[in-house]
Amino acid sequence: MIKLNDVVSDYEPRKKIFTKLRSVMKNYRDPEMLESESAFLCGLLKSYKPKKILEVGVAKGGTTALVLQILEDLGEFYEMYSVDVSEECYSLKSNPTGYVATFAKENNLFDTEHSSLRGKHELHLGKCLPQVIDEIGGDIDFVILDTVHYTPGELLDFPVMLPYLKDNAIVVLHDVSLNQRNDPHHTPDSYATCLLLSAVTAPEKFLNSPKTDTFSYPNIGAFRVDESTRAHIDNVFMALMLTWHYLPKDDEVKIYREFYQKHYPEELVTIFDETVRLNRGNVALKETEPAPAKNEVTTPTDILTYQTHVAKSGWSKWISENRISNDITKQLDIQAIKINFPSHKVYYSVYYNEQEGWSEEVLAPAQAGTTGKSKPIMGIRIRLDEAGTKEFDILYRVHKFDGTWTDWVKNAEAIYSHGVKLNAIQIKLEPKTA
Repeated sequence: MIKLNDVVSDYEPRKKIFTKLRSVMKNYRDPEMLESESAFLCGLLKSYKPKKILEVGVAKGGTTALVLQILEDLGEFYEMYSVDVSEECYSLKSNPTGYVATFAKENNLFDTEHSSLRGKHELHLGKCLPQVIDEIGGDIDFVILDTVHYTPGELLDFPVMLPYLKDNAIVVLHDVSLNQRNDPHHTPDSYATCLLLSAVTAPEKFLNSPKTDTFSYPNIGAFRVDESTRAHIDNVFMALMLTWHYLPKDDEVKIYREFYQKHYPEELVTIFDETVRLNRGNVALKETEPAPAKNEVTTPTDILTYQTHVAKSGWSKWISENRISNDITKQLDIQAIKINFPSHKVYYSVYYNEQEGWSEEVLAPAQAGTTGKSKPIMGIRIRLDEAGTKEFDILYRVHKFDGTWTDWVKNAEAIYSHGVKLNAIQIKLEPKTA
């Protein structure tokens, strides 16, 4: 049964922790959850008072900090485990940990009498869930599952956690309507969480419809686990049969398969095997990048993003800062680029050749370069507006057809490939500390 607007939202924990973070953390940015989404999550935590919490998908750790704040406010002992396949959290380079929640703990922002947390919190980075779930152990009674949003995404991880969940455990899914958010960062293919919420069998499913946000359709949901969830896990495996948006690496596929083989009937492992086989043969997937990181699908005001137009393949997907724009093994020349950073203005131009020189400088997110003319670019320069340069250095480098990377340059410096075509660009921001 779907329960609409049944969860009593709690807005106070977000106000409490993020007011403190803004006051003490340089270049702090709010979490990717909207205020109403955070309130829904906090309302569930306040209602169910869980003892063992699993968070899968960390990003920069803002939601982690929020959850720790309300758990501390509840005043009882708890265990919380945060897992992310990325080796480091992003968007907080001014903090050595790169992690908002760690910063909050180290600066005693949770108000536990200026001492350590009442509960226990562990961070597991650089490994997928099957690699750490045995170490975390069972009796999990609350989950925040917020990872890739593209198939297979969350559909891979839910069967991993299910054997470790207590009956009546609550599973929260963020971005269940992400595929309906019409901007370059949220594509119609980002429906993995919506698909999981639809496919899973549960005695109760929860959705709150906010009236104050830009989008009133629920973008966060939850469900309660019971024996029917376990008995009908085959529905989730069948949902995996929809076309995948990306192909996990072979070693990751092997890790998940070994886990499924250990915990599920042979029939379900066979479905998984066949799904992998079919998706490996899917023509649409042959040109895709590996699984997008969590930060590829954040709100557009959160981070710098860019996309490139490449020979034979056209425009790539929008990706977040510090990611490589294209597969450097394919030797396809870059012909155009678009950059987007709504927090500040970004200006950029590209270099064609000695005869044509530099293109006109454009303002993000406009296109620099050409399409449909088979005209490669040989260089680039990028700068921020005056306000942006007070907060950040913008760094960039290019990968060339000769198999080498140039050195990093920054802040409008011209970078050339010296007559060798480019097949990848990498851009990143570094907050200024002085």
